[in-house]
Amino acid sequence: MKNQESRDMYLKTIYRLRETSRHVRAVDIAAALAYSRPSVSCALKKLSSEGYVSVEEGGNVLPSPSGQRHAAELWERSRLLTRLLQHMGASEETAAENACRLEHVISPDCVELIRSYLPECPGGAQT
Repeated sequence: MKNQESRDMYLKTIYRLRETSRHVRAVDIAAALAYSRPSVSCALKKLSSEGYVSVEEGGNVLPSPSGQRHAAELWERSRLLTRLLQHMGASEETAAENACRLEHVISPDCVELIRSYLPECPGGAQT
């Protein structure tokens, strides 16, 4: 795995796929990310060695508790940033694309500021 952003994209993809299916395999991840199966297999080995996922004998990919937590945080950041950018006038597509990049570098303090600013956001403060 080359960098944190790549790791995060894999974890978030696994998280999203597991929302709709109990079984997530390398081929599902490859299709979702438009990556080759060998690239995904290599990344899964690295994620496994770092303690983020495990791969069952049948090929089902399971996030570890820390992998699941990290992916959930990323997904929440992405949704929050998307809503902020849409609130500011960006199209849904542009907001989602930019949020995907920003979610990797934004500080927890800034996430909290955005959450406070946009109470209607998913994960934001309730008014």
